[in-house]
Amino acid sequence: MSVRSEERLAAATLRAVARRPGAEIRGHRLEVDRRPVGIVVPHLSLEFEENDERRRGVVDALALRLLHSDRATHLELSPTMPVERIVFDICEQFRCEA
Repeated sequence: MSVRSEERLAAATLRAVARRPGAEIRGHRLEVDRRPVGIVVPHLSLEFEENDERRRGVVDALALRLLHSDRATHLELSPTMPVERIVFDICEQFRCEA
């Protein structure tokens, strides 16, 4: 299966789990309603090789983040210091996956 076919399959899974019909994966980026979604968590990179087994776990984690996280509230409460922001983002991801 080509990388693009795997992206389409992953996006279909993402849409179903997150209940977001406008979710897509394009060029290793997550988009909802054609707008990029900046989820900055190092272990959730969408850059996969063909037939990469990690894809399913990453897609499920991103779908749970879209389903259970309010982006506006998260950005409002996010710390300004870079390291603190990374820790805050990781904690939010763990909260969504729990």
